[in-house]
Amino acid sequence: MELTKIIYDIETLDNEGFIKLCYFIRDGGELEEQVRFQIAEALQKRALLELQNNNTVEFNLFWSYGVCRGIKKNKLFKSYIQKYKKAHAHTNIDKLQNLISITILEILSGNGEVALESFAKELMLVKIDNSVSNLLLFVCEFFTCNKIPIEVFLRILKETLGEFSKLNNEEKRSVLNWTLQCFWNVGHYIAHRSWLDIYPMMKSILSKALKDSNLALSLYLEFIIYHIYGNLATCGDDWKKYNDEITKLTEFYYKQYAKNLIPCKKQKAKNGKIKVALIKDRIVSNSPNNVEYSFIKALLAHKDIADNYEFNIISLSYIEKSQDSLECMQEYCKLGVDVYLPSASVVNDDICYHSHLQKVLKIRESILDIGIDIAIFDNNLPISSFLLISRCAPLQLFWSHGNGYYDIEGIDKRMSHFLPESPYKINWIRVPMDMEKFYNPKVNEELIVAERLKYPIKKNTIVLGVIGRLVKVDSDEYLETIAKILKENQNTIFIAAGNGNEPDIRKKVEALGVSDRFFMPGFVNPHVYGHIIDIFCDTFPLGQGESLDEFLAKKGVSVSYEKREYQGPIELKELKYGDKSLVWVENLEELTPEVAGFSELLESTKEDYEYGQIIFIYNKKGIKIHKDIKPYSMYVKVGTKDMLTFADFTLKVENGGFTYIKGYRLLPKNIPLSIGYAQNLTLQQQKGFREIAKKYYDVEIFGQGYTKEQYIELVSTLVANKKIYKRRGERTKKIKEIYYNFALKECKKGFLEVINCK
Repeated sequence: MELTKIIYDIETLDNEGFIKLCYFIRDGGELEEQVRFQIAEALQKRALLELQNNNTVEFNLFWSYGVCRGIKKNKLFKSYIQKYKKAHAHTNIDKLQNLISITILEILSGNGEVALESFAKELMLVKIDNSVSNLLLFVCEFFTCNKIPIEVFLRILKETLGEFSKLNNEEKRSVLNWTLQCFWNVGHYIAHRSWLDIYPMMKSILSKALKDSNLALSLYLEFIIYHIYGNLATCGDDWKKYNDEITKLTEFYYKQYAKNLIPCKKQKAKNGKIKVALIKDRIVSNSPNNVEYSFIKALLAHKDIADNYEFNIISLSYIEKSQDSLECMQEYCKLGVDVYLPSASVVNDDICYHSHLQKVLKIRESILDIGIDIAIFDNNLPISSFLLISRCAPLQLFWSHGNGYYDIEGIDKRMSHFLPESPYKINWIRVPMDMEKFYNPKVNEELIVAERLKYPIKKNTIVLGVIGRLVKVDSDEYLETIAKILKENQNTIFIAAGNGNEPDIRKKVEALGVSDRFFMPGFVNPHVYGHIIDIFCDTFPLGQGESLDEFLAKKGVSVSYEKREYQGPIELKELKYGDKSLVWVENLEELTPEVAGFSELLESTKEDYEYGQIIFIYNKKGIKIHKDIKPYSMYVKVGTKDMLTFADFTLKVENGGFTYIKGYRLLPKNIPLSIGYAQNLTLQQQKGFREIAKKYYDVEIFGQGYTKEQYIELVSTLVANKKIYKRRGERTKKIKEIYYNFALKECKKGFLEVINCK
């Protein structure tokens, strides 16, 4: 559209043309102030003409907000606004439609910013049902397109929360529903750290609801708090705070209510199959689901497991986040797994306003009716907490997908497919991922080509990037490190793919001077972008999870960073940073030729050893050291506790061999192959592993840095050296193939250990 023609035609445009105009205003970006004011004046004339003819205000005039900002106040709208406001007091009118009309007229009169705040505050009290579904989408789009600052919305929300106790139950739920289903999804609001500003108020409201014995509201409030806080938690301290301040707050009240419930059976079934239930927040295609599907599939591949255990999936149906996926449910059914949606009748009665107390009671009743013996919870949402506290099965497990601090009465054991930071014992279950289904499915090459065309990728361009929540990218030290890499490697660009706080990140990369080569496409298909990104630059201090594994299944080249600092005596610092790996055997006096792996350790002390030379260190004078290793041993004046971080590797002689205790490298030194003979490093014992480790020993270090400088150097080397890049990818792929078969056996072993050990 030509702007001149738009301005002169506005008053006479038909409905279709006017809608096109409004979308033009929406998508037109920044206009010159004079042009903007001319368009605003023309829109005012059109609206006044309609009002004079007793017509209703056109809804699409809402989009005039952008062009009307800062215009001169127009008093001609005053009488019409007063008329609508007077009507607003009557109960026999469509108050929502009236509110929209008032807001549009205020926008056109030059009072848009104040009117929008009033609109949003009143809107949050409106019940969400099918009649407002389109409005919900519109408001989300409107706030996104007009870049309404999150501070504006949070100010409105805080005012509303300050009056929360005065609202009726439906209005309270409406405030929470609009917050979650509309405003959280505004493009630049998603996972914005400013959401944490409302945490103290939400916690206070939850505390009052609990004291008032309003458990239905409490369960829903805790869910909203968890959704906001959980999406912004970046470290173990964050999860510890949440557990201490929220989980423990609710625990007492849930426990009091649970005292009056029918208890579950006390023992697992002695006859017939043992019934195992995986209890999920919802059944959807996401990273936790991919891991859990692969876990069950791997277990059922073992005949003795399939013959003796029955697996069930039970959804908590947190429909407020999203519907349970029929496709995902069917995939479980194909494995022979029964799927249950026990709260469907409660949810369907009123999707957005059903009682979470009725829901959890219905779910618990169903679990007891099915006769579940082992309940595995993959989340720490409030319904799970209630079920754990009230006990719904003889054995209850918590499966951590990142939160290692969840602690509530009723958790018998903990398990995880990795080892998250945690003060508790977590049983490690190795899960062989269904690679073709989840990690490396076939992707149409045309999709990859089409996406690549969106970026300035030339023949020699190396694409650095990361896939995952932007809250992990929004770290000053991470962004500063990426900026240095981009500046040192001019043939690179960076793609941060995922939802989150894009505006603030954009400001930071602009200040760092790399904004023109730093791209944020939002949520993407990871299987497409896994073929576009060449090197996955893992985030820190909070690293990526499944998204990194998904990427490695395709390209196999990534660099991570784990901050470590030298903690030993200053006079020994040069030794720690030397070429040889420092190996502390806690009971070195017991390392003799009879110990399995002795000859391999001894061989790696030789000067001509190609696969990681070592030197033994010890901190106890007077111990008897075997003559063969004594020439390669060195006394160091370091306390026993500090030896764990002074040594690069800590071992212990036991059970006829040696076990690996800990590794603490400060340089990206290769792991000596001899360390792989430790009895508990079972992956390294697998057929073919050592051959691969030897073949690709020269590129073993290109995956982990322990300082930001090392991280930069590793990425830069992979950018500059195509041979190292290629060999690193080959190594990852070959080791993953070995790991899959290994994990298939270990998955069963880990599962039986966690359900049977005391």
